[in-house]
Amino acid sequence: MSTNRDTILLETVKTHRARLLSAFLYGELAERRLGQDNLKRLLGSVVLAAVICTGCVGFSIVTSLTASQAARQAQQRTAGASTPGISDQPYAADYFDRSDKRGWGSAEVGGRWTTKGQSSDYLVRGGAGIMSVPAAKSRSAFLRRASRETADVSTTVRMNTLGATVLVVGRKVKADDYRAVIKFSGRGALSVSLASRQAGETVPLSNTVRLIGKYHKRDEIKIKFQVFGVNPTVIRSKVWRAAEVEPPSWSVTAQDGFDRLQRSGVVGLVASRPSSAADPVRLSVLDFVARPVIG
Repeated sequence: MSTNRDTILLETVKTHRARLLSAFLYGELAERRLGQDNLKRLLGSVVLAAVICTGCVGFSIVTSLTASQAARQAQQRTAGASTPGISDQPYAADYFDRSDKRGWGSAEVGGRWTTKGQSSDYLVRGGAGIMSVPAAKSRSAFLRRASRETADVSTTVRMNTLGATVLVVGRKVKADDYRAVIKFSGRGALSVSLASRQAGETVPLSNTVRLIGKYHKRDEIKIKFQVFGVNPTVIRSKVWRAAEVEPPSWSVTAQDGFDRLQRSGVVGLVASRPSSAADPVRLSVLDFVARPVIG
């Protein structure tokens, strides 16, 4: 019985010593519990902050990747719109390998030419369609069966004298059209601009760009004119001398969304002579080809 009491006493003393030592080293029990709770809260806050930071970083990465992908797709769409392909199959073509004393007759592809003015002002001879334009007048020729929504028109022209304006029309819908305006001044300057005929008015679509050098009569000039797309329609043109290499960039470019022109139209040519001119000008068209724009 005494042994049990001694054992209990020793255990009690041992327990008190342990509690006193813990109290001396770590403070009272209530303080230790508060410290443990604070430590748990600190660890929990650190873990929560790490989770939130990881989520923010992940969200930022996903957002950045999504934005980059969208930018690449937009760039690809823009590049596709600015550099479309050209079909190998023309829907209108004429190299004037025939003779006709009154009018231009029928093109090799695209049907019969519809001309404005006296038929005697038009003839085909020597591999060229010739258009005689009196002072203060205009003459035109269109392929009305060659109607498309897109057009890559290329033509080579020359004149027997200086001082005239040539319009290459890439989309004509009734009285409205998109046109490249090439002006040959009386002093030999050559310039190009874009315009549109809309509801009876001529609307400029670009600045006028003057080409380097001078044009001399009977120089062969190449003109390229593209019209493609709807809402908006892209219109652009380049002009260069036939003896030179085709320039890689477009001389003028523009966009337009005039409602009446957002559909298929016909292609053709118009020439005019200023009222100050003394004699008619003879415009020779050596070739005229229109191909669909792809893409």
